Amino acid sequence: MLGVRVAGRVEFVRKLCRGVPFVTLDGGTGTDVPTVIVDQSLGAQLATQHLLDLGHRRIACIAGPRGWSASNERRKAWAQTVRYAGLEPGPLVEGDWSAESGYAATRHILDSTFGSFTAIVAGNDQMALGALRALHARDIQVPKEISVVGYDDLPESRFFEPPLTTIHHDFAQQGERCVEILLRLINRESIEPPLQLLRPELVVRESTAAASR
Repeated sequence: MLGVRVAGRVEFVRKLCRGVPFVTLDGGTGTDVPTVIVDQSLGAQLATQHLLDLGHRRIACIAGPRGWSASNERRKAWAQTVRYAGLEPGPLVEGDWSAESGYAATRHILDSTFGSFTAIVAGNDQMALGALRALHARDIQVPKEISVVGYDDLPESRFFEPPLTTIHHDFAQQGERCVEILLRLINRESIEPPLQLLRPELVVRESTAAASR
């Protein structure tokens, strides 16, 4: 199994495998290799729409690093969902998936655009954790003043302060589906469809609330 980060890795792995079956995780749709994908765009859309439904009209984004398909799809879906609502996307800062980068990104947008957003969509739960810490350090109440949504639904996210609203990415189901497909390939059975698309779900906790301004 392979989580493909950049274009061209599939062909590289194909050469290494020398005919041995393999499955990609979130490897995109442009290859003939069986792939198990979580609908990243839908997940980011659910997160952003949740905030829009709460009345937020200025939604910032802490995106993951460029070069990762998941990051690019989540970033694009955030912007599109906001624009579909007739609004302009709020400030965008790029992180590296770590809590430290989420903390730094939040400090940056607070310093440069404070007052121009009422909610943050973070590219993953770790960056959301950093955002929560940065907001707390500035005595900004979550969710009373700024709401925060993460992505992945890590087991720890329900123990953040406040417990994190996030997108549930079922890593176990994705792994199980990959193993099922791999066993079918080993047994020379057909795989239909070759692209397996899994649906993420919104998990609402205490880090989001109706916009206060």
